[in-house]
Amino acid sequence: MFTPAVRIILGIFGLAIAWEFYALGYQAIALVMLTSPVFMIWGYFRYGTVYLAFKQLKQKNFDNAEKLLAKINNPHLLSNKQKSYYHFAKGFIELNKEHLDECFHQLKLALELGLRTENDTAIATLHLADFELGRKNYDEAKKYLSSLKSLKYKPELEDEIDKVQEELKKSSANKL
Repeated sequence: MFTPAVRIILGIFGLAIAWEFYALGYQAIALVMLTSPVFMIWGYFRYGTVYLAFKQLKQKNFDNAEKLLAKINNPHLLSNKQKSYYHFAKGFIELNKEHLDECFHQLKLALELGLRTENDTAIATLHLADFELGRKNYDEAKKYLSSLKSLKYKPELEDEIDKVQEELKKSSANKL
C-alpha cells in the first residue's frame, strides 16, 4: 500500500529506532523494531503498489496508475490476487492507450488468475466480450456474455451489458 520511497523511509526509521533501543540496552525491543523493515520489504514484493495504482485507475488517472505499476519491478513475485489486479489495471491502461491486443491479453490474464470481486470479474469479462465482438468472433463473445449471467455485478454495468448484447444480436443478424 506504500510507495517504494515511503517503504524505504519507514525502513530506515525502523532501523534507526532499533539501533537506539539496542544502544540503550533494550535488545528485545530492538529485535522487534528490526522486524518492521523486514515486513516492509516483504510487503513490497508481496503487494507492491497495485492497490495505489488501482485507486488511481478508479479516479481515471491513467498516467499516475501507470507510473505506480511501473514501480513494480518483479510482478511475478506478487501474490496471486495482487497479480490479477496488476494485470487488470494494466489492461485498462492499455485500453486507454488504445492498444487493444495488449489490453485483451492483460484482461484475460487477470481473469485466469482470479479477481477478488464478481463485479470486477464482470467488468473484465464484458470487455473481453466486446473485443471478441469487434474481432467478429461471435461465438467467443456469446461465451463471455453467457458467463456474465452467473455473476453478481453492480446495476450500473447492466446498461453496458445490454449494449454489447444488442450489438451482438445486430452483428449475428447481419452475418446471416
